[in-house]
Amino acid sequence: MTHRIYLAGFLGITAGLLAFNLSAEDTIVLANGQSIAGAILKNTPSELIVRVDGAEMVLKRAQLKSINGKPVDDAAPAKQGQPTKAAPTVASVPTIPSANELAKLLNDYDEFLRTAPDSRTEKAPGSAFTNLTKQGAESWRKALWTAWARRMQELKSKQPPLPPDQDTQDAKRVHSANSARKTEDTVLSGEFKMKYTWEQVGQPPQKGWPLYINLHGGGDNTALNDDQWRIAQKRVTISCGIFLCPRAPVDSIIGWDEPAFYRTLEQLIKEFIALHGVDSDRIYLLGYSMGGWGAFHIGPTFADRWAAVEASAGGGTPQASPPMNLRNTPFMIQIGSLDNDFQRRPLAKAFSEALEKLHADDLDGYTFVYKEHEGKGHQIDDSDAPKWLEQFTRNPIPEKLVWKEPEGNCGYGKVRGNQLTRDQFAWLAVEKANPGEKVVGARHKNEIQLDMSTPQRLTIFLDDRMADLDQPVIVRSGGKEVFNARPARSVSALLHALFLHGDPELLFCSEIHVNQ
Repeated sequence: MTHRIYLAGFLGITAGLLAFNLSAEDTIVLANGQSIAGAILKNTPSELIVRVDGAEMVLKRAQLKSINGKPVDDAAPAKQGQPTKAAPTVASVPTIPSANELAKLLNDYDEFLRTAPDSRTEKAPGSAFTNLTKQGAESWRKALWTAWARRMQELKSKQPPLPPDQDTQDAKRVHSANSARKTEDTVLSGEFKMKYTWEQVGQPPQKGWPLYINLHGGGDNTALNDDQWRIAQKRVTISCGIFLCPRAPVDSIIGWDEPAFYRTLEQLIKEFIALHGVDSDRIYLLGYSMGGWGAFHIGPTFADRWAAVEASAGGGTPQASPPMNLRNTPFMIQIGSLDNDFQRRPLAKAFSEALEKLHADDLDGYTFVYKEHEGKGHQIDDSDAPKWLEQFTRNPIPEKLVWKEPEGNCGYGKVRGNQLTRDQFAWLAVEKANPGEKVVGARHKNEIQLDMSTPQRLTIFLDDRMADLDQPVIVRSGGKEVFNARPARSVSALLHALFLHGDPELLFCSEIHVNQ
């Protein structure tokens, strides 16, 4: 009898031979730990042909480990005149899809994400591959990251150039204080675009380039912002790394706290990690004046991205710039003692005091430096910023996370027109982020404790660095046990993390969904 199971997913493994009778509940586990299910099209003592996502898959004995938990050699019917136990042979086909098949998988997953959740009629691509072994998950992780980098390069090559203008011509291929050749480019994210300059200084370390993102000063004047952008490109000197200066995509006094910058910044970081060999654990943020305000806002909101942050001649409010998010992100504040316009010094001082209190309550977190330049106004010497930043390396999977969404007044006497939130923070993600919501997550071995200010659906990302995924993981929230099971390693989890973060250090192979 032929049973048909039509699954959304991706088929990238080719042919082989074996015969089994399957029901709709059966699971085929491959020798490398991958788990698949499909509709049997042909079932004979010599071969099994299965349909998965409209493609036919022929399986060899050597490719299989078990059916419904029963070893293949015990479950397989013997051919007449042959022993029941068949000697295994080495599989002759790859266990990871080809480069073209992986490219199709990534494109399919991208299309899946672009479809509204309530309009999706199939499971996510990759769902056919579950219950990976530790080794299998690592093999998939490496293959997917290689395919991702190739895809990013292809998409970048198709990006239309910006129309030339005088500022672009003046800025291209010039020298800066870092004494390296500088290139101008642009990043696109949906309807948003942002220009930037970048240059490499020194030789790349073994793990990859450190990346310094420097935010310029300015305001709501185009000519002023263009001038400050050029100044920012020469303002500080780094000893080794990539020095990147974005041009604010919006001419606004809160230009670094606009949706256009949030979206293009995420894309920019993903591109430089994938295309320019950046060490994702050594990405630093710094800014001056309006850029200092930007560092106060972007620093806490994207705290899971940074190895460290430095903010000069700016300020931030605890509502729009939640200092509690900086538990695992060192933060340096520099301000002139006379720099009181727009409440810069009072706000910077108050922010440092908030960090001091947080550190006193949690001695393992909240590393910070407050440096007040006596007798100085808005112009200060912050040339020591890169040297301070470079001593820190991000821990991508800290045992404790404190994550609060920004809200309210941004500190310039203006209130955001659009609240700016993020759906992910290191190894946590929410279905829909809302201003002011807070999540605290703490993990130790195979136990996770959550404290959520607002009940909602939460995703916990895991991998074998964080827990023994071959054993049950216990999750407690609000004093109640909400999960107690062995989380599966899966390709769909890897894809989810890949598109969300675009970061090899945040490429998690397992996920737990908690509804609270």
